[in-house]
Amino acid sequence: MIQLDAKEAVMLRHYQKLFDTYSFDEYDILGFLMLIRRFIQNEYTDILEFADLIAHRLRDRGKAMTCLSSAIDNDYETYNGKKVKGYYGIHECSWKKEWNQLFTDFGMVLNERLLKEITICIFSLAHGSEYMDKNGHHGYLVLVRGKNNTLALSTTEGNTNSLFICFFLLRNIEFNQEREDFLYKNPVETERVDAKLRLKDKDGYII
Repeated sequence: MIQLDAKEAVMLRHYQKLFDTYSFDEYDILGFLMLIRRFIQNEYTDILEFADLIAHRLRDRGKAMTCLSSAIDNDYETYNGKKVKGYYGIHECSWKKEWNQLFTDFGMVLNERLLKEITICIFSLAHGSEYMDKNGHHGYLVLVRGKNNTLALSTTEGNTNSLFICFFLLRNIEFNQEREDFLYKNPVETERVDAKLRLKDKDGYII
C-alpha cells in the first residue's frame, strides 16, 4: 500500500467516490494525477508520462518527445511499411498493468469501464499539447479518428502534409455518427451526459 499523509488520504477518498459512482470528468482526472504524481516516479512510467504532461503542457522530454524526435531523425523510416523506426509508444497491455497495480496499491478496484473512461479523459487533457526540445524537434499530440472504432493519440510536426503517428490507441469507441472528422483540430473536453462520459469540441459531440 502507498503511504499517504492525512490530507492526501482525504483527497483520495474524494476521488474514489467519483470513480465508484462514475461521476468524474477530465478535470477530476487532472486533480487525481496531480495527487498521485509524487508516488509514481519509478515504476509507473506510462501514467507518469501524462501526470508530467498535465503539469507542463509544453514538454521538452518524456516518452512522446523521444518518439517524435526519433521519427524526425530517422526521416520516418518504417519497418515493413508500418512501424516507424525508433518509435515506441504506449501499449494497451502495459497501460492496463500499471493502472491495475496503481489501484491495488491505493486499495481501490479498477474495471474495464473505469479504465476506459479515465483514458478518454487523459486523451482529452493531452490533445493539443506541444513538444519542443533543445535540438529543434517540434510537434504536438493530437487526437485522430482511426479505423475500426479506434481513437488515436498521435504525434505530428503540425506542418502541412505532416505525418500522424499513433502514440497510444484506444479501442471500441462509440463515435457520434453525425461527425465525419478524421483529425480533431479544436480543443476537446469531456462531460457527463445522463451519467455517460462524452467527448466534445466546439462543433459538437465526438463520442
